[in-house]
Formats: sequence, structure tokens, C-alpha cells
Amino acid sequence: ATAAGAAAAAAAAYSTVHASSRGDTAVAEAAAAAAGIAYTAAFFSTGGDTAIADAAAAVAATAYATAYTSSGGDTALAAGAAAAAAAAVPLRAKLGLMGATTPL
Repeated sequence: ATAAGAAAAAAAAYSTVHASSRGDTAVAEAAAAAAGIAYTAAFFSTGGDTAIADAAAAVAATAYATAYTSSGGDTALAAGAAAAAAAAVPLRAKLGLMGATTPL
């Protein structure tokens, strides 16, 4: 179940980032990898909550693509942004802040 969820999250991230980056396969592949990692980490840290894992994956992909673009292609910065953004998702869910617009 975890592998299937991570694969689906990665595929969705690839598709979204590939389209939003006008076909940049390198950034799409990296965002997909970040999403898969985020999904797996959130899945295990929440005891198998797939909704939170899906949210973490989506957040990671968006954060990766945004940081990559705004930094002029800094992959290390983008990976760090993705990891930090995804790590906050289970905490936000635990605190009842999913969907909230204010940062923690």
C-alpha cells in the first residue's frame, strides 16, 4: 500500500510539475522524487494515514518546483524546501490546521 501510494503521488507530482514548468523533465523528475519521499515519510509517521501522506506529497512537489524556479535552479535548496514543507503537514494535521493559510 505504501509503495503504491508513493508511486501514485510521484506520478501526480511529475504530471503537475511537468506541465507547470513547460516541459522541464529534470525539475518534474526531482519533484516527483521529493513527493514520493514525502509520501512515505508522512505515511509512516502518521501510522498509515493516506490522506496526510497525499497532502505531504503534494506540498513537497509544489515546494520543490517553487524553490527550484525562484532560486534559478538550485536543486539542494529545492530539496530542502520540499522536505521542510512536507514535514510540517503531519504536524498541521495533528493541530487541526490543514487548509489553514497561516504558517505555523
